Amino acid sequence: MRTFLKTSASKSASISTFIGTTMVLILVGLLLVFWILGSALTQHFQDQLVAQVMFIPDANENDLLVFKKQIEAERFCQSTTYVSSEEAAAMMKEELGDDFVAGVLGYNPLPASLDVRMNPEEADLQTIRQKVEDWKRSPLVKDVIVQESLIEKINHNIAHWSLILMTIAGLLLMISIALIVNTVELTIFSQRFIIRSMQLVGATQWFIIKPFVLKSMWQGARASLIALVIIFTGLYYMMQDWPDVISVLMEKGRALWVILGTLLVGLSVSTLATIFSVRKFVRLKYDELNA
Repeated sequence: MRTFLKTSASKSASISTFIGTTMVLILVGLLLVFWILGSALTQHFQDQLVAQVMFIPDANENDLLVFKKQIEAERFCQSTTYVSSEEAAAMMKEELGDDFVAGVLGYNPLPASLDVRMNPEEADLQTIRQKVEDWKRSPLVKDVIVQESLIEKINHNIAHWSLILMTIAGLLLMISIALIVNTVELTIFSQRFIIRSMQLVGATQWFIIKPFVLKSMWQGARASLIALVIIFTGLYYMMQDWPDVISVLMEKGRALWVILGTLLVGLSVSTLATIFSVRKFVRLKYDELNA
C-alpha cells in the first residue's frame, strides 16, 4: 500500500517538508518556552504583592489581632505577617547594629504593622484600592502602603505580552500549515494518476488517505523530536549564563508542557494538513488531473 509513496518527487518533497516542519516546530517550541517563562515570572512578581498596614502607636494588641483575622478571612488575602512594635524595634537594632531606639530616643516610636500578601487571582487593582480605603477608615490604622504602580505594570505587561505571543503563535501555525500543505500537494501531484487508478479499482477514500496520514504523522513526530533536541541543547548552554531563569522552566513540570506542546503541534498540524491535501486530490475529476 505504501509503495506508491516512494518516488523521487515524493522523496524530495518529503525532505523539504521535514526540514520546513522542523524549523517551524523549533520556533513553536521556543514560543512555548518564552510563554511559560513569562507566566512563571509574572506569577513570581504577583506573589510579591504586599500591602503594609501601619497601625497607630497606642493600639491595643488584641484589637490588632482581631483586625488581622478579619483580613485573613477575605478571598483576596493569601497570607499575613504581623510585626509588633517590639519586634520592629528588634529588627531595626539588628539592621543598624545598635539600639538606636533605647539609646538615642529613649522610647519606641515604631508602630505595629501588618504585611498582607495578595492572592494573585483575586488581587485586581480595583479590589485592592477598595480594600485600602476600607482599612484606612479603621481607627486602628494610621496608613496603608501599597505599590499600585507595580500592580498596574504587571497587569499591563500580562495583557500586552499575551496578545503578542498569541499573534506570533497564530502566524506560526498558519505558516506551518501552508508549508506542509504545499509540500504534501507536490508529493500527491506526482502520484495523482496512481491515486486515480486506485479509485477505479474500488479503493475507498480513507484507504487512499491512510498511508499519507501515517507517513505525515511519523514525519511530524521525528520533526518534533529533533526540534526538542535543538531547543533543550540551547537551553543547556544558556543555563551557564542564566541558571536561575532556566531552573524556573524545569520546576513544576514546566519543561514537560514544552515537550507535549511541541509534539502536539507537530502531529496535529502535519496530520490535518495532509488530510486536507489528499482529500483535495481524491475529489478531482479525471479531466482536472491534467490541469
